Amino acid sequence: MSCAKLPHIVSLLALSGLCLVAFGCGGLSANNLPGATSPQPSAGTLSISPDRAVLSAGNSLQFTAVAKGTLGTDLEWLANGVVGGNSASGTISRSGLYTAPQAVTSNTAIVVAVVSTTDSRRASSAALTVVPGPTPITVSIAPSIARLSPGQVQQFTATVKGTTNQGISWLVNGTEGGNSSVGTISSAGTYTAPQAVPIVPSITITARSTYDTASSATATVTVMGSAAPPANNAYYVDASAGNDSNDGKSPTTAWRTIAKVNASSFSAGDLVLFNRGCIWREMLAPPSSGSAGNPITFGPTAQGPTPLLAGQIC
Repeated sequence: MSCAKLPHIVSLLALSGLCLVAFGCGGLSANNLPGATSPQPSAGTLSISPDRAVLSAGNSLQFTAVAKGTLGTDLEWLANGVVGGNSASGTISRSGLYTAPQAVTSNTAIVVAVVSTTDSRRASSAALTVVPGPTPITVSIAPSIARLSPGQVQQFTATVKGTTNQGISWLVNGTEGGNSSVGTISSAGTYTAPQAVPIVPSITITARSTYDTASSATATVTVMGSAAPPANNAYYVDASAGNDSNDGKSPTTAWRTIAKVNASSFSAGDLVLFNRGCIWREMLAPPSSGSAGNPITFGPTAQGPTPLLAGQIC
């Protein structure tokens, strides 16, 4: 989009929009929003509806141009003086549908204007305040993969971001706390495998935020025959946030490169987990071997797009 030169009346409106920052000190309501500036009613003038609003970041609002006289189709819509708007001030379509910026750090004053391209005397504006949207709540779980023998125990840890409330409810195959058939899990995340291998040996552990029950993370536990030992260690690889000087034993101390994986030794039952959403353009050459029924497992972490190893596995 390009900037359009507004008629004199719209320039004054944009200036009044700047005053919103200086005088918008009180709470936001329909009664104390900064006033919009519109032309005095006269034959052939435009007005805009609504003329003031509060909108959360990322949301949309339909504006309508109302004419006194004939309303043509030769109208341009602007956000903060830019025809069609932009990512910083929000965008507005030719039909007047305004979409706020996806994120703002504080209450932000925006002037939405409509102007006739054939008669510069026909113009109007609205005062809009965009407020920050709610902080998204996310949950992560570690480890994301585990292999256990019947009756064995695995400690899981969950982290909640986006709120100070770290409350977690734990579920096993969708049942809070689990049961004797699929294993049980304590309120602290300690999972105990069932005493016998279940009919479906793959068990799903879910950590769900008690603050926002729509936010959760899952891990997979495979319950194996009693002769098969559990996984020894899990190692994490993160091409974005990892560092090869780390020990690799947690998501926050992940390695960065496949070269580090290739240079490391693993034991039967170990897990090497590649962070989802990451891409490596390296060759994976497994440096160690597992044993029958107890392999070294290379796989993805729990959630997100499948990690891509663009090199060859040999």
